[in-house]
Amino acid sequence: MASLSIPALRTGGPSHMPYSQVLRAGPLSLLLEQGELRRIRMGDREVLRRIYLTVRGPDWSTIPGMVAGQSLEARPDSFDLSYSVRHKQGDFDFAWTVTVKGTPDGILSFQARGLAGSAFASNRVGICVLHPLRECAGRPALVTDM
Repeated sequence: MASLSIPALRTGGPSHMPYSQVLRAGPLSLLLEQGELRRIRMGDREVLRRIYLTVRGPDWSTIPGMVAGQSLEARPDSFDLSYSVRHKQGDFDFAWTVTVKGTPDGILSFQARGLAGSAFASNRVGICVLHPLRECAGRPALVTDM
């Protein structure tokens, strides 16, 4: 009997695993999976675990988003990415347009504009940035808004 990896078990088997694409922004490398940026690394150190968009209901349930219209121009040391995401379920209707840019000097920008197509109660609508615990605990961080 063959054993499955934890990610394969969580997604229903190898055929349901998300497609990952490696992108680079100068010294940064990252994975693009279904509109999410994952495992952002500088060299061998993970600096961000995940950047993604979320819509949560009043009970914290996740309203899944469908990615569409992806356009990617990937170069050896930089990339330009754009796509849209729509969260539509029951009373929920929220759409994003997203642009992500990675530059040769290691700058990563993630911009999202959202528009509600209906009124709905929510506990969260926004961009989530997850940090890897082991690599970041107790270390200083600088966050800027441009």
